[in-house]
Amino acid sequence: MNTNSHKAAALILSSLLCASSFAATPLQQEKEKMAGQGFALVRQATARLGPSSLVVHLYAKEGGGREYLRVFLVSKSKAKLVFLEPGFSKNIRLDPVHKNGLIPDLLRDGSRVLAYHETLPAVGQETLVLLRYSGGGLARLADLPYGRLEDLDAKGPPEVVSRSRPLGQFFQIECESFHSMAQSAFRTTVHAFREGRLVPVSKEFPRLYEDDIRALEAGLSSTDPRKTQDYGGFLGSALSLYFDYEELGKGKEGWGRFRALFEPHAGDSAVAKRCLGEMETELKTRLGIPPDW
Repeated sequence: MNTNSHKAAALILSSLLCASSFAATPLQQEKEKMAGQGFALVRQATARLGPSSLVVHLYAKEGGGREYLRVFLVSKSKAKLVFLEPGFSKNIRLDPVHKNGLIPDLLRDGSRVLAYHETLPAVGQETLVLLRYSGGGLARLADLPYGRLEDLDAKGPPEVVSRSRPLGQFFQIECESFHSMAQSAFRTTVHAFREGRLVPVSKEFPRLYEDDIRALEAGLSSTDPRKTQDYGGFLGSALSLYFDYEELGKGKEGWGRFRALFEPHAGDSAVAKRCLGEMETELKTRLGIPPDW
């Protein structure tokens, strides 16, 4: 073999050794595959689990569009896909609990909790999705409307505060006298991570509800729906007030306050008074209000 042949062989061997030393890891291969489909990695969070790692990738379509969430269990030679959430007709974002790039042990039992938000722009609905990884499997812990993680008692881990619509997003009252929708009728519920699950603990945080009750009362006292014709907004706030009382274990007191807000006025027509009575009857049925309240 001549000198030039030796140089060529040495160059090829050197290239092969370099390529081997910089071989793509399983996650690098995943990123390259998604890049080929027009997706860029925008967020990542990880948790070390012995010899393996749990890794979350959030991809976004380059140039705008949908997101794609993928969760992997990664070993030295393999990245096993254990969960995916394609962003068809919805937006996806990781919760700020992952802002440090980690997947935390919120249950303090060695498991890991992944939190992300799904938003449906078409209907204005947002949901906090909580996934728990434990024992080699990933399970859905909860789907909470308008949920947020917040350390209410400053003791950690954070609680989860959600806002649901017990009567549905499109609940409405129709009568001869008025027609109103109550999209703003929200129930606020506090949950805590305990014994491997989420449990409601609203009564442990009375200050949260007392502050909200004061704010709702201030808004209701400064509004006259008979003048503004905004019966839906007034009804939504009044129902939210009742739900706050109920979460505190004071449902009867809250229902009494609700009834007082819709007490007929002397100047109301007979039709208006009948409509208010029909509204109260329907709500008692829908909310399961005891007859003696």
